[in-house]
Amino acid sequence: HGVYSWVPDEVKDRLMELCRRTLRPAGVAYVSYNVMPGWGLLGGLRRVLLAEVPRNADPEAQAERIQQVLQGLAQGLAAQPGAYAALAREHILEMRKKPYDLLLHDELELINDPRTFLEFNAHAERHGLHYLAEAHFATMPFEHLPVEIRNALTGLRLGFLRAQQFLDVLCQRWLRNSLLIKNPVSSRTLDFLALRDAAFGLRLRAEENTVNVAAGETVRFLGRPPLAFTFEEPMHKAILAVLAEAAP
Repeated sequence: HGVYSWVPDEVKDRLMELCRRTLRPAGVAYVSYNVMPGWGLLGGLRRVLLAEVPRNADPEAQAERIQQVLQGLAQGLAAQPGAYAALAREHILEMRKKPYDLLLHDELELINDPRTFLEFNAHAERHGLHYLAEAHFATMPFEHLPVEIRNALTGLRLGFLRAQQFLDVLCQRWLRNSLLIKNPVSSRTLDFLALRDAAFGLRLRAEENTVNVAAGETVRFLGRPPLAFTFEEPMHKAILAVLAEAAP
């Protein structure tokens, strides 16, 4: 998880070689990586911050300097208009919230090499690996996009892989969790009947003793604190109620 983006090119090559060599015919390799264009602005801020990190200083001095720089940038951008300033403020706020060791690894690591989706897949294919899907499958289907966006992309005749890259732009994705296999995927038609052979579990419980499945009624399901989710759709509530009742 995440290794691909934090290592030099020769290690990336060995990583792909290792996946190819060790996978069984039906095996699946999981490789997550920082992806463009979501890392575009972050990458620019990173280069500015790296120039301000006193690498020979102790960690406390490094952290103090970075917080000074981030605070100065945040104050300088506070009244700036436009989308760039708004997005930069958002990124800076997230960086200021991070523990310093995590910030040092993410934005300030010596190697941080985000790739586009197509660049990553071209590298995988050079090593005999092929894209299967995302581990977070719900981030893939175009059906999850508003109809006007789907219609706008239909005329571009993108094909599956290029359409995935356009999704990265539209959804401002900065991390992918990709699954790779040895043989190209012959068909991408979803077989919903496969769900009959799947097992489902739930680690949430309804906040109330009973679940009102009527339309328009909100129901909260709780997990380990602070996890809490609200649902209104009758079908969603019914499925969750059945799973919660059957737990574990």
